[in-house]
Amino acid sequence: MADGRSSNSRSKPRSSSSRSQSSRSKSKQPGCTSHIASNVYLAYLVLILLTVLFEVLPGVTGPGSKFYWVKVKYAEGVQGGGGTQWELGGLGVCEVGGKCYTSQGPPHWGAVQGGLIFHLAVTPIFFLLSLFHAFILWKPIFKPRLTYWLSILLPLTAFLFPMISLIIDFAVRSSISGSKDIEEFNTFPAFWLCIPSIIFSTSWTLIAIWLSYIAERKRRAERAERANRERSRRKKESTSWSLASLWPWARG
Repeated sequence: MADGRSSNSRSKPRSSSSRSQSSRSKSKQPGCTSHIASNVYLAYLVLILLTVLFEVLPGVTGPGSKFYWVKVKYAEGVQGGGGTQWELGGLGVCEVGGKCYTSQGPPHWGAVQGGLIFHLAVTPIFFLLSLFHAFILWKPIFKPRLTYWLSILLPLTAFLFPMISLIIDFAVRSSISGSKDIEEFNTFPAFWLCIPSIIFSTSWTLIAIWLSYIAERKRRAERAERANRERSRRKKESTSWSLASLWPWARG
C-alpha cells in the first residue's frame, strides 16, 4: 500500500510538468505565427522594390549609364551602319570605337528604344498598383466583397506589366537577330534582367494573393464574432426584460 501511494504521489508532478510544457508550447505558437507573418510582409515589400529595380535598369541603358542592352554588327552595304558595330541601349547608342548618340542611331535602334522605354513606362504603374494593394490590405476602404475582389485582381493586373515587358524584350531580340542586315548579334547582361524581374513579380503576386486570402478570412471571422456578440447582447436584453415584466411593481 505504501508503494502504491508513493507511486501515485510521484506521478502527479509528472502530469503537472507535462501540462506546463503543453501550456508553454501553446504560448509559443502565437509568437511563432506572428514572426512568420512579419517575414511574409517583409518579403512582400522587398519583392515590390526588387521588381521595380530590375524593370528600370534595362530602360536606362545607354551612354549615360555606360552599360548597354545588345551589341550588333551590321552587314556591308546597310545604310546608316554598314560594316560597323554598335552598342544599343534604351537611352542612346554608341559606335564601338566611335561616337555616342542619344537622339539618333543606326537601323533597329528604334525598336530597342521603344521596348526599353516601355520598361520605364510600366514601372510606375506596377509600383502604384502594388502600393494600392498594400493599402487596402492594411486599411479596407470599400465594401467587403469589393475589397476582396480588388485584393485579388490588383496583383494579377500588376503582374501583367512585367510579363508584357518580357515578351516585348524577346520579340525585339528575335526580330533584330533574324534580320538580314545584321551580321553579328550579342546580348549584354542587361538584357537578361527581365528574367529576375519576372521571377520577383511572380513571387510577389503569389504572396499578395495569399495575404489577400488571409485578410479576407480574418475579416469574416471578425464579422462573425461581432454578430455573435450582438446576438448574445440582444438575448440578454430580452431575458432581462422578460424577468422584469414578471415583477409585479414593474407594471405600475
